[in-house]
Amino acid sequence: MRIHHVLLPILMITGSVWASDDDYRCSGTDQADIKSRDEVKMHFTAQGWEVRRIKTEDGCFEVYALDDKGQRRELYVHAVTLEVISDERD
Repeated sequence: MRIHHVLLPILMITGSVWASDDDYRCSGTDQADIKSRDEVKMHFTAQGWEVRRIKTEDGCFEVYALDDKGQRRELYVHAVTLEVISDERD
């Protein structure tokens, strides 16, 4: 019975480590609705950004760009809606 008193707090601590904010998922979308890389590039270029690279990761687009102020940005973008899920600035 004492082992439960030790294990429970350890599991609670490690469980919060496994649940990361960096876990972006865009899966579950219909493949026919996913935007092309050209559409993603045009979307951000229209906002005055210079898109440097576009990758796919976990069903999202990962966009590396310079924004309209010249700041480097790394965005995770929903593949259908082009909604910015995460925005990391340098």
